[in-house]
Amino acid sequence: MSSQVITQIDAITPSTATRQAAAEVVRALEAPQTQPPTMRLALAGGRSLSIPEELVGLMLSALRIAAQGNPVTVGTMDEEMTTSEAANLIGVSRPTMIKLLDEEGIGFRMVGTHRRISRRDVESYWHHQVEIRREQALLFMAETDALELDS
Repeated sequence: MSSQVITQIDAITPSTATRQAAAEVVRALEAPQTQPPTMRLALAGGRSLSIPEELVGLMLSALRIAAQGNPVTVGTMDEEMTTSEAANLIGVSRPTMIKLLDEEGIGFRMVGTHRRISRRDVESYWHHQVEIRREQALLFMAETDALELDS
């Protein structure tokens, strides 16, 4: 398990009314729709702000938790990770993570004899690898379809 350091934390334990309201919002956002759900924040004076899709997903996750009656915690995490934390994040061993740092060019800095890796760099590497695997799978499927047509 990752031992990430929480630097700031806010938590709520939802009341019955909050649980019910959260459940209603979750049902509305998860209902079949032709476009991704959008949210607007109503401000005083009739103004409103659009909430970015990325934050809608984050809010939906928190609302699901609240709808179940569980406490919801929001915190910030340090942007740097140890090799063990980075390895846990992408599902590899610590020695493999060190190899990736050395061979794949993932940026890190040394703190004494220990490596510290940017969480953003680890996530970027991971997303890039997922995209490569997706493209390879699509290519494989196209080649398989072509072989079946030739038969």
